[in-house]
Amino acid sequence: MATIIEKRVPLDPPFKFFKDISKSVFFDIETTGLNRYSCMCYLIGIMTLDGDELVIEQFFADRPEEEGEILEAFLDRIEGFEELISFNGDAFDIPFVNERMKQAGVVDRLNHRSLDLLKVVRRHKHKLDLPNLRLKTLEEYAGVFREDQLSGREMIPLYYSYVNRGDEDAKESILLHNFEDILNMKVLDTIMDKIYNINSITTQEGNRISLIHYTVSRNSLIMECEISSPVGDVYIDESGDTLSIDGSMVSIKLNVTENTIQDKKILVADKKEKFFLQRINNQNPPYIPDDLIILAVNQSYNVKIFPYIAYAFILHSLIK
Repeated sequence: MATIIEKRVPLDPPFKFFKDISKSVFFDIETTGLNRYSCMCYLIGIMTLDGDELVIEQFFADRPEEEGEILEAFLDRIEGFEELISFNGDAFDIPFVNERMKQAGVVDRLNHRSLDLLKVVRRHKHKLDLPNLRLKTLEEYAGVFREDQLSGREMIPLYYSYVNRGDEDAKESILLHNFEDILNMKVLDTIMDKIYNINSITTQEGNRISLIHYTVSRNSLIMECEISSPVGDVYIDESGDTLSIDGSMVSIKLNVTENTIQDKKILVADKKEKFFLQRINNQNPPYIPDDLIILAVNQSYNVKIFPYIAYAFILHSLIK
């Protein structure tokens, strides 16, 4: 019979980035290989929020033939939840589990809304300056260091050692590895909150606009932003200035011009009448005329102003 383990740990500190996760499940799996058609899933770990506690549950197949049992137990446990939060789950965990369910004769599939944290972190990789985006690297970046020092690949021989020889130490090592994989997803809350506060603004409506990437040339500013509360799909082209919104992703292209003021080479957007915001006025150096938005001085970009420009353009375009 499969092993099901539950542990509770205090949520300290409280989440910042994950605002409402009462209907969300963090999950991670351990498998005997990468091929979902020929390898099995022998451990599924989940984490949910219960008041001020995190509840970690693990579904462990003590024998390979118990794979179907843990898959069904996992499905039963997450019934009623709406979102799966994972790290590389879109590419690996979710399709792997669905294929194993198919092969085990389990009727249902994972069709929940998915938040793959690796995808989100990858979009902001340039802000973190890390050698890679492995979960352990992100944990160390956030100041969290594991008791477990083994990789997922090293779990495979340990599992077979437990299955073939009853090695309880091997089982405990596997459970610890998966436990820390699940629990330490919470450190991504700290990282995501930091990411979204770099070159980000929160509007009066509570919507957060984060600058992901920008390109400035002699005649255009192109910005890729992310908006926390999507406003629908939009495409607007106004005299070469374009706005495209696809879900939470915002793309903006603005015409810019070169100029020289007080012997300083500047790039400006001559759009103050369109993009008027008091915060933009306050960000401009005093020698810049009120009808210009400064983007760069001597090739030093005023990046902190870009989210304000994006917000103003969105407002202008949608309110027109």
